[in-house]
Amino acid sequence: MNLGIEGDAALVTASSSGLGKASATALSREGADVVINGRDEDRLATARAEIEEVAAGRVVTHPAAPFWRRPTRTGTRRSTSW
Repeated sequence: MNLGIEGDAALVTASSSGLGKASATALSREGADVVINGRDEDRLATARAEIEEVAAGRVVTHPAAPFWRRPTRTGTRRSTSW
C-alpha cells in the first residue's frame, strides 16, 4: 500500500506496545519518520528495535513525562486535577 507519506513525520503516543506500536510500525513501513512515546524506557527501546527492523523511515524514542505526579513541599503526590 502506498499512502504517500514517505518523508513525513508522525508522533505516535502510547506506542511501546499494542495498537500504538502497530500504528508506528505501519507508518514507518510506509516511509514516515516516527517518534514513539511511552512511559517505560526499556519497552520503548525494545519497540524501537522491532520497528527499525521493518522501517523505511527513521525511528526516534521520546519517553513520556510522569505528568500524573507533581512536586509538593514534602515530596510528590498523585495529581487529581486536570
